[in-house]
Amino acid sequence: MDYRSAYKNTDYIVFAPEALVLTVDQSSPKMEEILIKYNCKSAAFLTAWNPLSQVTDDKSNRAAQQQLAVDLHQLDVRVFEGVGIGRDGDWPGEESFLVLGIERIVADQIAVKYNQYAWLWIEISHRIELVMTRHFIKNNL
Repeated sequence: MDYRSAYKNTDYIVFAPEALVLTVDQSSPKMEEILIKYNCKSAAFLTAWNPLSQVTDDKSNRAAQQQLAVDLHQLDVRVFEGVGIGRDGDWPGEESFLVLGIERIVADQIAVKYNQYAWLWIEISHRIELVMTRHFIKNNL
């Protein structure tokens, strides 16, 4: 499977503080407004669903997502709910979090902890970046 293309062809939807859709390799003026409003320079879009991009049952996914929420709330960050939905409809939507004020290295560590292949990095004045984790690199060479 071409994971990179699948991730790029996903809509990353944020429900609050304002509904918006994040798209890989595009800038988002609305997202930048949110960052400025909350006095943050960056954010990450993270999930614990479907580790290693393998479809996992909802009960396991929800348990992992709840633990991710606990981990995030222990940090000095602001968290909003979202979902990642593939545009082709072949993959189930994944509950996710937009995390404002997280450091890039911490976001990557969390993505690795939850066995994710990829996550999004968002910075003011930059396009939204798809970040591949070491799990992806290890398993997809």
